[in-house]
Amino acid sequence: MSGAEKESTFTSSGSSQYQKMNFDDVTVEHNCILSEVVILALFGTVINVDFHNFTLGKFIISLCAIVGVTYNIYLLVEILNIIKTIQAPRSKYYEVINQLEAYMQKKQFPMRLQNRLKFFYEKNFRKSYYREDKIFEILSEPLQREIIINTNQLFVEKVKLFRNVSRSLVTKIAGSCKCEKFLPNDLIVKAGSVADCMCFIASGTVCVSATNGRELWHLEDGDYFGEVALILRNNQRVANVTAIEFCEIFILDYAKFKKYVTTNETIMQNLTETADLRLKLMLLAEEEQRKSLSCWFALK
Repeated sequence: MSGAEKESTFTSSGSSQYQKMNFDDVTVEHNCILSEVVILALFGTVINVDFHNFTLGKFIISLCAIVGVTYNIYLLVEILNIIKTIQAPRSKYYEVINQLEAYMQKKQFPMRLQNRLKFFYEKNFRKSYYREDKIFEILSEPLQREIIINTNQLFVEKVKLFRNVSRSLVTKIAGSCKCEKFLPNDLIVKAGSVADCMCFIASGTVCVSATNGRELWHLEDGDYFGEVALILRNNQRVANVTAIEFCEIFILDYAKFKKYVTTNETIMQNLTETADLRLKLMLLAEEEQRKSLSCWFALK
């Protein structure tokens, strides 16, 4: 070969050894090698090019190397953006928790209250923060109502009371309910208070106790309470209902209760039977308590 022979030196990530080739001798072997180098360059793996004798082949490879590195950087940025987007609700949740902790420390909340607040946030958001009001504000009113009905109906259909009821009525009841959440030991219903709604348990467990504090029974997912006062006791609560664990309660106000529940014969029959039984058990528990107290005072 003459002294004017043009050489190119390449180093790829897969090999630390320099490879030399002559671009003047265009052979099948050289074409194959050139193709491999171009592919490596497109992936940004060519890290060294000898520019002393610049040729068209070297220019192509250098251009491919620049394009390859740029593409790799772009791809990395896109992957990071995808990860960031996926993790955004979780990151926002911890950001809100940090703000909550700073607020509680500034206000000098007792540790018990701090723990209850953090527990509520954890159960409510499940470590993925979102703003429901922001999501809803861009939706049309029919679409908002459809979402509410769909969300509530998934629960309402599990309530035994509505198993033999038409789907259209269940949909109306579902659309009329609102969801409230309670922490353990929260008093949901107080005996003696005015009843203005009926409650359905979406998740969690509650304890029903008599006015004297005696525990009567527990209610769980799919159960309901509050019907006794609305049907039999002139809207006066006859028992206390306390959350045992974190509870999601769907609440049907009295106006909707009268509109959809009292007008349905099947629901009212089942509801009245249950209310009668529960009221008898409550009165029996109170009577037993009174007898026990009478005996105790007699012995004194």
